[in-house]
Amino acid sequence: MKQMTPTQQMLASGDYLAIVRDFALSKGISPSTLLAESEISLENLINPPSFVNNLVFNRVGNNLYHALKNPLAEAVEFGINMTAASHGSLGIAVLCAPNLDAAYHVMAEFFNTRINSHDMQLHEDGDMMSVSLICKYDDPNVDAEVQHFFDFATLISVATNTEKSINTEPLSGSITLNLDAPEPPGFPHALLPTKVQIKFDQDQLKLRIPKSWMNSPLNISNPELAKAAVEKCESEMSLLSPKDLMTKVSQRIHEAGEAIPTLDALAREFYMSPATFKRRLKEQNITYQTLKNSARLEQAKTLILEGRLSLESISTGLGFSDASNFTKAFKTWTGMTPKAFRDKQHSL
Repeated sequence: MKQMTPTQQMLASGDYLAIVRDFALSKGISPSTLLAESEISLENLINPPSFVNNLVFNRVGNNLYHALKNPLAEAVEFGINMTAASHGSLGIAVLCAPNLDAAYHVMAEFFNTRINSHDMQLHEDGDMMSVSLICKYDDPNVDAEVQHFFDFATLISVATNTEKSINTEPLSGSITLNLDAPEPPGFPHALLPTKVQIKFDQDQLKLRIPKSWMNSPLNISNPELAKAAVEKCESEMSLLSPKDLMTKVSQRIHEAGEAIPTLDALAREFYMSPATFKRRLKEQNITYQTLKNSARLEQAKTLILEGRLSLESISTGLGFSDASNFTKAFKTWTGMTPKAFRDKQHSL
């Protein structure tokens, strides 16, 4: 079952607000119509922020959809307008991947850096690879047909950018976009590349590409740029999912055992400055020191109960200057000394 997510966590890239703006203007839709009953200002429309609250963005999407004369047909043009450059760091990471298989897996892994209300799923379907968009959250303010319009346009973007990124001339088969709707009048087949086809009245909206294409090298493959773009996507993913960041930090600390990394070292691992790293944790009402202390407490309890090491060895291993400081810290954490804790646990 889909769930609602806290408003502040539902984000869409501001790049897409710019794409919607330009497309609306090309269709003669006025800014006032596009922004009606939304919280987006004209200034935001001219100079979009990095991220837009997805609930707010959906209101603009509703306005665009209902102002179009033939939405399903016009979704093709809208999708084609979303070039690789429209997708920010993710677009560069995909465009510069070594081959199509790597590009699609990067695209699926970091799709949430562009909009985190959906997941992109890949799965093998016979001799085809299928791409589907799964909406994770219910928004009662968005009609299903509006969401369908944007999902269709997104897959059009994936299909047309795929066709541009590889040499399809020697390849057999074609990219097929299954559409779970009848063909609307005036559908613009001529706008699509030769090897991108639409099938109407299908069971599910999804893109299908021959698996034999997946090893095809990309026309623009740049390992250095791809690595930098993926690192940027990693950073953006952490910023978009602060709770996920807290989970990852906790996991990393616990996996480190006694060799707990410093804040600066862990910030580098998550592609952030120490200041940004601390701020993102603070947004979740937690500090690195608290997470570190929690991990050290669990390690201390385990080592004390095992009884293999002296208190001095445990203290040194956990980064304390001496056994006295460790004992004081342990008593602050648990309300008892290490000896009293061991005796109590052994008596249970």
